[in-house]
Amino acid sequence: GKGILEVAYILPLAVAPIVVGVLFSPSSVWDDIRQFLHFQLGLAYFNELTPSFYFPVMFFSEAWEWSPLIMLVALSIVNGTAREIYEAAELHGASAMQKFTMVTLPTIFKSPVMQFIVVLRFIDAMRAFEIPLAWTNWLGYQSTVGSPVDTISLYIYKLLFASSLGFPIGVVSAVALTLFAITLVGAAVLLRLLKAVGG
Repeated sequence: GKGILEVAYILPLAVAPIVVGVLFSPSSVWDDIRQFLHFQLGLAYFNELTPSFYFPVMFFSEAWEWSPLIMLVALSIVNGTAREIYEAAELHGASAMQKFTMVTLPTIFKSPVMQFIVVLRFIDAMRAFEIPLAWTNWLGYQSTVGSPVDTISLYIYKLLFASSLGFPIGVVSAVALTLFAITLVGAAVLLRLLKAVGG
């Protein structure tokens, strides 16, 4: 039973990002959910093509794909923590919540491995491409440069292959350098914040 749950839990890591984008797309799951909510529960139809809906879905699908990695690293850090620390906290009258906030969380965030994984995940999120690409097709923005779902990576792709601007290599280079600068500064700031939180 435990092995099956572990496999099911880490399964998102084995799914290609473009498949995740298709999996959470309207025709894959949301049309069926709309029909169920309307005909079985009597609720009004919701529009899955509005920004208030598809932005949270895109964020959730991105987080769903990579959450097993974060949780596996956190679990390994917690399992490697000396039990004497928790026993000492109990002797001093710490509650379960206090042990979690004052022992477990600082231990996780202070770990260089977790800091590296979080920064790496931030860098990967900054170059997000596949999930927005899947949604841009459903929303009809295939050839729209600068659409609401365009990440910087997808914006660069459209400039090169789906634009009437020809081959604007100068603009593409400037945008790519901007993405690099934002990612570099953001990663540095995030790493400092993690070190501050971890003590």
